[in-house]
Amino acid sequence: MKTRFVALFLAVMMLLAMASTASAVSIPMKVDSSVLDEIPELPTMKCKNDGKTQTITMSEPINWIAAIFCDRKDWTWNEMTFTDAEHTQASVDMTSHAMSPGFGFWSNEWGAGHYEMPYGYDVVLSDNTDVKYGRYGNPAQMEFSRTGTEYFGNGASTKTTILVQFEHVGFTSNASKNPYVASVKEEYEDGTVITGYFAPNGTPKYVVLTDTNGRDHELYTRPNPAPASTPAGDEEGGEQGSERPSHCVNGWIQPDVPDSEIEVPENGFIKFVEQIVVRHGEPFKDFTEAEWPGVKDQYSDTNKYWIWHEESAGIYHVQTPVEDARVLKSEYNADDWPSWYNTYELKHKEVWVYDD
Repeated sequence: MKTRFVALFLAVMMLLAMASTASAVSIPMKVDSSVLDEIPELPTMKCKNDGKTQTITMSEPINWIAAIFCDRKDWTWNEMTFTDAEHTQASVDMTSHAMSPGFGFWSNEWGAGHYEMPYGYDVVLSDNTDVKYGRYGNPAQMEFSRTGTEYFGNGASTKTTILVQFEHVGFTSNASKNPYVASVKEEYEDGTVITGYFAPNGTPKYVVLTDTNGRDHELYTRPNPAPASTPAGDEEGGEQGSERPSHCVNGWIQPDVPDSEIEVPENGFIKFVEQIVVRHGEPFKDFTEAEWPGVKDQYSDTNKYWIWHEESAGIYHVQTPVEDARVLKSEYNADDWPSWYNTYELKHKEVWVYDD
């Protein structure tokens, strides 16, 4: 590659960092994705298939490449053989596979078919950056590691893994794609890990801390509605009943951090938030294999129902997915929710600024 991708992302991820003390986890509220326009051009890939052999030609030397096949339901990585000394061309035998690289196979009670996988080739570049390419040779995602970052204000990392996805711009597999930061994972000396997941527009979707026992603890989940759409009122520091417009600039600060240690912009204020998260879904419905043919048509809409077949038990499981709800603690009433829903409490501080 002509320039180092890691150097670019140092600039990108610096935009993620929010002012915080060492004791406060700080959730970045925006990734400035415009900087991603500066990403250097990746090696191009050309794909050729003669019905027996798949041949890949890269515009620059690479370290390793595998074709990803899907035989039945499992994805398999098949290392390709370099056919030139420069490691720019490689091939793989296709005769033992039912589908081409990047095509998956599905089957259920209503039939069978194939689908296009998000990528068909896994490539390690000469600088050890991992890039997955689609079946037409367009980049689909990129992953690389760094050390010593502090993107979540939790101290310097021993390892940071950054995942970049390439979002579709057109409607076909070979359409152009735009890159965005999909996740940032920081590992720390004490054995804990913080992982943040981001939407294509740069806003965080959720952030999780994994403790030394492997247990996950939610640090942030994107509110619904988003904080920016919420007007400042009495509890935010505005006058009673006012609708003074404001927006959140730091959505997660641990509640034990003193206000004096929190950086607040001019015209800003600190809000203490207590919420109840209601984790729920409709109750499971189970059907035996003998019962299933008579009811399966009722649950054929995969957007409304999750279905999986537990072959060992001879049972079909059906559930209606329901998004978790977030309710202010002051407004939560257990009687408003079915008894099988479970809850947990969130307490944190937020920094907001008035828009006027």
